[in-house]
Amino acid sequence: TMVKAGVFVAMVLFPIFAHTHALIYFLIIGMLTAVIATTNAMREKHIKRILAYSTVQELALMLSAIGIGALGAVLYFFFAQAFYKALLFFNAGVMMDANESENIDSIYGLKKNKLFFISTLFGVLALAGFVPFDGFFSSVMIGSSFSTNLFAYIIISLISIATSFYIFRWFFAVSKDTKNRNIIASYRIQPRSMLISIASLAVILLIASIAFFYFNRFGYMLSLNLSEALIETILVIIGFGISYEVYEKKKFSIKSNFLDKILYNSVAINTFYNWFAEFVYKISEGISIF
Repeated sequence: TMVKAGVFVAMVLFPIFAHTHALIYFLIIGMLTAVIATTNAMREKHIKRILAYSTVQELALMLSAIGIGALGAVLYFFFAQAFYKALLFFNAGVMMDANESENIDSIYGLKKNKLFFISTLFGVLALAGFVPFDGFFSSVMIGSSFSTNLFAYIIISLISIATSFYIFRWFFAVSKDTKNRNIIASYRIQPRSMLISIASLAVILLIASIAFFYFNRFGYMLSLNLSEALIETILVIIGFGISYEVYEKKKFSIKSNFLDKILYNSVAINTFYNWFAEFVYKISEGISIF
């Protein structure tokens, strides 16, 4: 709730931002943040940080969409994202507990438990944007809302490919097989409260997909454009294909030391964050004095 409160407040106060011509800043800062979060998620190895960067990316896309007035798309994304992200965080906690590790290179055995494996796969497919999961509908809606802005649409399309790429990298890493009986046993002795929560979220995830078709009853005017849906499907398949070849088949490797230095928690990025924080503090001080 706390993580997403900012997006909710931005939706509630939308008339004020629109009246003061502040929406362009939502678009610019949101797009920049989404790109930074995506590049970090692609290189991170901490099992929960990858999901956390993904959440930052999704929140940034919501704020960007608010910047162009696509409130219906934002609200459905806001709704849909809750279920698959909660499900993935639950399963990440189980994997960390079973393996006593937070590094995806040191996590094994997810396939040994059908509930955890299938529910994790559901969450991954939803986050990537595969049909018929709710993440597909939210991705199509967000993508469609940017279709009138070519530059933003290209960035959103690249983010869709990258999202599919890094979440399947995450999935292939934690699905590695193991002969370690202690890890297998740890998956099997998870508390019933965890099992019920994960099973419930997996079911709700599917229900949330169906809910898309009922959102129009509340006046949000969401319509599924066939061409946009096809484009989204192609983008996520491209991301999946690259990830599968690199991390599952291991046919080639990706070396990105140069990109890491520029984009992955780099001096340049952290310097920008520090500068921006100082900028916001100065504005806050002015408001406080006023």
